[in-house]
Amino acid sequence: MADGGGKTYHGKQTIGKVYEFNQKHPITKGLRDFYIFDELWERTNICSGARALASFTGKDENDGHLINETSVFVNQLGKGRCFYTTLGHNERALLNTGLQTIILRATQWTANREVTIETPTCLKEKITSEVNNFRWEQSDTTLSLMNNSDILWQYNFTNRFGNAYFHPVTIKNSTLTCVSPPDHPWHLGLWFSWKFINGVNYWEYLNDYKSEKNGYKSAGITELQKIDIVKSPDFSADIRMELQYHPAGGDAVMTEKRDIHISPPFSDGSYFIDHENIFNPLIDEVVLDRTPIEGEPEGQSWGGYAGLSIRFNQDFTSPEIIAPAESENYKKNNWIYMGFSTLTGEKAGVCILQNLKFTTPTTSWYVINNPEIPFFYYSPAILFDGKIILKKGEALHLKYRVWILPGKTGKEDLQAKYDKYMND
Repeated sequence: MADGGGKTYHGKQTIGKVYEFNQKHPITKGLRDFYIFDELWERTNICSGARALASFTGKDENDGHLINETSVFVNQLGKGRCFYTTLGHNERALLNTGLQTIILRATQWTANREVTIETPTCLKEKITSEVNNFRWEQSDTTLSLMNNSDILWQYNFTNRFGNAYFHPVTIKNSTLTCVSPPDHPWHLGLWFSWKFINGVNYWEYLNDYKSEKNGYKSAGITELQKIDIVKSPDFSADIRMELQYHPAGGDAVMTEKRDIHISPPFSDGSYFIDHENIFNPLIDEVVLDRTPIEGEPEGQSWGGYAGLSIRFNQDFTSPEIIAPAESENYKKNNWIYMGFSTLTGEKAGVCILQNLKFTTPTTSWYVINNPEIPFFYYSPAILFDGKIILKKGEALHLKYRVWILPGKTGKEDLQAKYDKYMND
């Protein structure tokens, strides 16, 4: 499809926009501009007869010059159809939702099949005149707030992943969360999980979790006993749950009462999720622990995590962290915001506020900000600074607010949200 005559070359990886979609071709019909972290094959000499379906533009990281090249083509070779793209040089690029959609559609088209792969919600052309039309959808495993045909948020319970979680969590048609990525299949959007309870792992799946026999199972089981859902006319919701923690095949060692309140959507598209947990031991002693951190015996650079967590969409780029007292490790803060450029270039993010009236002084934020993989994750890690030991008759009470925010934000606005939260 491309013949550079020895003059073509690969530029360094860069964040670029894929655009100028051919809206008459089945592969690219209905797609809107999106961004990808990829390298560009420059100065391509396109074979005769090839038709361009999309282009790529970005800045060369070597000298900053603007790159603008056709990047998606089709051709007819005899009776055969041919598709080619210069995109997709590594796993990071191939995780991109836009590129995946193009490749899947191209596979159907080249096989002379009808193209049935739908346009992802985040890549549909926005209809500016569309008004909000909220409604509930509920099943025996999910509760969803819909806006027209799209999910605004969805809570999942009694599911194959063995833990309750929010996914998708969306803002302005962009999904913020990521579920069960290849690098950490036990990461479940916005969720709560302990790591070790009395030495038993409740976080990760067993080594053969993919087998048909075991499914997504951990050595420790977080078992839903009861759930009560109240849906309000203003499209807020309350979810009250009772859970038990026990080793697989063993007796329960701890109970949890989990109360979740989801606010109605506000006029700017934002909303918040209040997350409250009360834990009570059923045995004489419950030890809540985590992987040791660096500086401790058998410490790991990735040790310390447990509790409320969020794993962000792997399409995102340009991560930004805002905290009231900024430092390299973000440890002791009352709130932290992580924001990004979404797949289509808009700004969006999440701010977690912790209620210090209910948490413990051991909480330190655990942040992973690695655009190369991509791996965006953070948590008010309740066990980072050490284990918690609960005796029978004692209780651990945690309380958080999770703000889902569109557009740009700043420290003053986020601090005002925290102050209001603490004074409510």
